[in-house]
Amino acid sequence: MNNKLMLGLRWYIINVPPILWQKQIATGKRKFEKEYGSLSE
Repeated sequence: MNNKLMLGLRWYIINVPPILWQKQIATGKRKFEKEYGSLSE
C-alpha cells in the first residue's frame, strides 16, 4: 500500500507531502485518546 495523499483542484492533482498529513493524523489521535480514552467499553 502506498502512503500518498493527493489533493484534486479542478484539473490538477497535487501530491501532499507526507510530513504534513502524518503530523495531522498523530495530533488527531492524541486528541481523540485524551477525550475518549477514559470511557469504558
